[in-house]
Amino acid sequence: RPTVFAYPYGCADEASTLAATRAFRWACTAEFRALDARALPAALPRLDMWYFQEPRSLDGWGTAWFAARIEARHGLRRVRRMAQRFTGGFGVKTR
Repeated sequence: RPTVFAYPYGCADEASTLAATRAFRWACTAEFRALDARALPAALPRLDMWYFQEPRSLDGWGTAWFAARIEARHGLRRVRRMAQRFTGGFGVKTR
């Protein structure tokens, strides 16, 4: 029996998180941040490796600079999601 779940497209609302809590030991969202003590087993964040393709891009792991880089990318992703909700899709709608 599987013990880990990945939310489809990282979408985790209260109901799906509760269901994952009952059925799995861990569940992974698409929230872009490093794992820390505040993470819930049913709503673990993840770092999308798309942003770490360059050689040595993980060299600063654990440093204040790396944490700031992760937080900045997390903020940019939040802004993009808000823009997508506002425009109804991935791009800006034009007539």
